[in-house]
Amino acid sequence: MTKKVVITGSFDPVTSGHLFLLAQAQKLFDEVYMVILVNPDKTYSLSVDERLALLKNAVKGYGDVKVFAYDGYACDFCESVGADLMLRGVRNAKDLEYELDLRRQNLEYKGIDTMILVTDEKHKNVSSTFVREHGHE
Repeated sequence: MTKKVVITGSFDPVTSGHLFLLAQAQKLFDEVYMVILVNPDKTYSLSVDERLALLKNAVKGYGDVKVFAYDGYACDFCESVGADLMLRGVRNAKDLEYELDLRRQNLEYKGIDTMILVTDEKHKNVSSTFVREHGHE
């Protein structure tokens, strides 16, 4: 049985923290999907096409990574590719609280579970917002 995992985010822009999560996922899973979720209620600095191009370019050196943009619920994407697990990274207690709440919702909605990975120290202060505001990590 192929082990599949889905990593979701806005990737606005992609950061070293996202790539750290990808590298860890590839150690554990046969298939890794990185999915740009499109939230119509959120304002992005980059278009979906720009984020998709940047993400595809960022993962080139990581082997077979499937990259998509999706404008529905993450659980629905997981279901469409036969994945029953999402991988999410956390940097701090606030992130963890948020991810645990999402995990509960995803389990109730579609039975999709979430594996939570604590990022290493060098990525704990990196966020897409920080990169947008400062132009670097």
